[in-house]
Amino acid sequence: MRNSSNMILLTFFGSTLSDRVHIGSINLRCFSCYGYGHGKSSCKEASRCGNCSALNSHSEDHCNVVAYCFHYHDAHQVRSRQCPRYRLEQDILQLANSQFISLGSARRKLLYRQKDGTGATSYASLAARSSAESASPKTTPSATSRSVGAGGPVHFVRRAS
Repeated sequence: MRNSSNMILLTFFGSTLSDRVHIGSINLRCFSCYGYGHGKSSCKEASRCGNCSALNSHSEDHCNVVAYCFHYHDAHQVRSRQCPRYRLEQDILQLANSQFISLGSARRKLLYRQKDGTGATSYASLAARSSAESASPKTTPSATSRSVGAGGPVHFVRRAS
């Protein structure tokens, strides 16, 4: 059962805490051109309809055309969370956050495995494969848990011992 609380539990591995904690990023998708990696406010591309992908022609609120995604040339809305491109971006974020690597490294790793034909097209299969590859941890971590209030960046202050 989930309770309504403004607290989250963070678990740290190791014996030292860093000055700051980065809690994963969200999928950065532009709601003007429907590209990835930037937001609407910094978009330099032509705007698209979120339903039919048409360039600069009309508002998606008044679109009566059949849904079309320019990313996958398929009959679904470009803004759909079921879009394979959206799911790929989610997998990249999950891989980057779970393996503590950059988004670029996660993207290359995931796309290489897809192209390589290893079948690692989902995060679950990629995580299972990469955990087998790195079976021996670099350090022997001990877990430390802290509860912190939610609602903004999380910063920790080091205390003198």
